[in-house]
Amino acid sequence: MNSRETDSMNILIVDDKPANLLALRKILVKPGLNIIEASSGNNALALLLEYDFALILLDVQMPEMDGFETAEIMRGNEETKHIPIIFVTAISKERKYIFEGYDKGAVDYLFKPLDPDILQSKVNIFLELYGQKDALKKANSELKMANKKILEQQETLIEEERLKVLLQMAGAKAQELNQPLASFLEDIKLIENNNGDPENTIKCISRMRESGQKISDITKKISTIHYSESIPLNYDSTATIDFNTEVNILVVDDSADIFAELKGFLKEQVLVSLSMTGSFVDSFTMLERERFDMIFLNHISKDGTSIEYLRNINNKGIDIPVIVVTANGDEMLASQLIQLGAYDYLPKSMINFGSISRVIHTYHGKGPS
Repeated sequence: MNSRETDSMNILIVDDKPANLLALRKILVKPGLNIIEASSGNNALALLLEYDFALILLDVQMPEMDGFETAEIMRGNEETKHIPIIFVTAISKERKYIFEGYDKGAVDYLFKPLDPDILQSKVNIFLELYGQKDALKKANSELKMANKKILEQQETLIEEERLKVLLQMAGAKAQELNQPLASFLEDIKLIENNNGDPENTIKCISRMRESGQKISDITKKISTIHYSESIPLNYDSTATIDFNTEVNILVVDDSADIFAELKGFLKEQVLVSLSMTGSFVDSFTMLERERFDMIFLNHISKDGTSIEYLRNINNKGIDIPVIVVTANGDEMLASQLIQLGAYDYLPKSMINFGSISRVIHTYHGKGPS
């Protein structure tokens, strides 16, 4: 089934009378809504194979195959059974006909002659539901992509500690999505089975907005998970790579060990500029005076640990990639640092030209523009 256009939603209107199709189109037309017409039940079923529809407005009285029969076939298909159907009809309003429609899968009924305001209101409700479902799909897709990227990087030894943390974080976000997702899907079922009760529909919509907002907040957190291209295991750490843009790095390290190692590995890189301070307070002063592309931070110094530093930089609203350098690899520490906002975690034993180049290439330009 073809997906809908990125910035529009597809809605299918089905009626055997051209005048009725024209009237519906005039009422519904608006930017971002792609209205597709079908003149029969068979025509509608064929279009379901080509498009992804947010909603179907289906006339009941049609020759050959009426609306009830068309809806029943749709509900029997796995790919189309969840598309909302609103029956549009001029036939009797007797309860037996209405219940037959709901039994065939309708979520609502509209009787001719149509009230344009009521029609637009009901259609907008289902378009909003579709938009929230689409946002949920995108969130799940982004999470899967992040997990796939992380799993691909597991073969690189340099990334091993950080990848374990990212996998834990991705799994935690997936767990967070479960509750609002379950609530969202449950409310969809309630709407489909509430026999057109406006009060229950409004309550469901309200809860779905809350679930949608929770999902949106979680996806924003997912987008902050940092992942990068791996350096191959056979990477030549003594090779020379020329950076083609200026890179200004601030090293916060009271022992000067990290500064000395970086300076040694990057001595041939004329466009890489290194500055150093051993004081947390002085580093924040330097960040206010000058532009830096990233910070290499020693985990332990006389002013405290990288944990305190990251909390301070978060409180000050400074958005610069921070790479924490530690004496030894520690999975629990890596997890805590990344959750606090560190872009990367690098044990001193893994510092070489390859790992430094990866970090610079990956995070250069990720700070404020």
